[in-house]
Amino acid sequence: MSNKVLDRYYTNNRHIWVLVLCGALIGIFIGLIATSFQLLLDLIFKYKKILFSLCGSHNIVLQILISIAITIVMTIISILIVKKFAKEAGGSGIQEVEGTLKGCRKLRKRVVPVKFVSGLFSLGSGLSLGKEGPSIHMAAAIAQIFVDKFKLTKKYANAVISAGAGAGLAAAFNTPLSGIVFVIEEMNRKFRFSVSAIKCVIVACIMSTVISRAIMGNPPAIRVETFSSVPQNTLWLFVVLGIVFGYFGLFFNKSLIKVANFFSNGSKRRYWCLVIAVCIIFGTGVVLAPNAVGGGYVVIANALDYNLSIKMLLVMFALRFAGVIFSYGTGVTGGIFAPMIALGTIFGLAYGLAVNQLFPYYNVEAGVFAVAGMSALFTATVGAPLTGITLVIEMTWNYQLLLPLMITCLSASMLTYIHHQKPIYDTLLRRTISNERKQQEKLKNERNQKTTSDTSEQTITKEEI
Repeated sequence: MSNKVLDRYYTNNRHIWVLVLCGALIGIFIGLIATSFQLLLDLIFKYKKILFSLCGSHNIVLQILISIAITIVMTIISILIVKKFAKEAGGSGIQEVEGTLKGCRKLRKRVVPVKFVSGLFSLGSGLSLGKEGPSIHMAAAIAQIFVDKFKLTKKYANAVISAGAGAGLAAAFNTPLSGIVFVIEEMNRKFRFSVSAIKCVIVACIMSTVISRAIMGNPPAIRVETFSSVPQNTLWLFVVLGIVFGYFGLFFNKSLIKVANFFSNGSKRRYWCLVIAVCIIFGTGVVLAPNAVGGGYVVIANALDYNLSIKMLLVMFALRFAGVIFSYGTGVTGGIFAPMIALGTIFGLAYGLAVNQLFPYYNVEAGVFAVAGMSALFTATVGAPLTGITLVIEMTWNYQLLLPLMITCLSASMLTYIHHQKPIYDTLLRRTISNERKQQEKLKNERNQKTTSDTSEQTITKEEI
């Protein structure tokens, strides 16, 4: 009797066990891949530092020339790998995952090695891009492999791919809860919510984080002091900060799309000239202004040492703002999560220092506004306030700042809503689909012209005969 009950239970709940097993395996695989990616990236930066040290600290010109050469070579290799093997591996990749969940895109197996190798070259070059988007894209592609292997239906495939995306974010940032919230909030229009599906997502995020922490340890992703809660009479300052970041988000999204189109819509010669120009600027910046280039974690740490003036922070913000947009425009593999968090930190800190000068009696540390800024720009750009809040809290361990973060993110989110701004990944997905349609129409017209030309030649030949 008991065996029959167990058999019936297993038969009725078999799909749950399949999803949980897939989630666990995906989490393990992406945990290993994400940590391997980070370790290899650290190795690249280590050898670059050794190479610069061999040039001598006084030979700045030689360091700049070597840095420019490295940046150009690594960026070109990254671009060629993407163009040759998987064009969808360029950029962040989150829009590709969302497109797959909507049924208008297809995740290919080759995305994993292409994204991994090209990402090492692009991020190692010094461009202002992050590893988080590529991590999510690779994780979803791994999930697609499991979908094909187990021949899952669309309903269960949706859950497994969503679990992969969440696990990718969890492993990249060491933030399991944010991975779960990201799937529920950012992919809510594509994620088919059910008890079994959410269990799959949770298991995948847990396993990827466990593997990541087992290899890399469990330090906070961003090392910042733990702040106490802020006074009630200062909360209006976070409303103002959120509104400012809302406008920054509007400008960031429009600028990113315009620059990306500027790179892709011209001739090949113009494109490569722009890429080389960007590489020269970033190669020089690696030596002369390291705070203005790179993914952003080093910049965040340096900014939170409180050694920079308001003017310097604003200059750094402007340089990095342009740097992120032009880095993404090149089409190399790289995300914008970490760069956006760095931008939010820099401007938030400048805002906090200005508040302390204007309202010294409030006695609020400038770092509090820096932490709020981390989540605000992310919210304004991505359109995911809950993810922005949980992500920053998990990354900084500043749980006491939950209320000011909520106020800042809500203000930023409401402003973008009033201006009818679409989330950046929705816009990027529409752009990708539109570009592919234009490319297909162009090829079709070329074939028609060739066919017409061949027909005309045959007609002329007959008349001559």
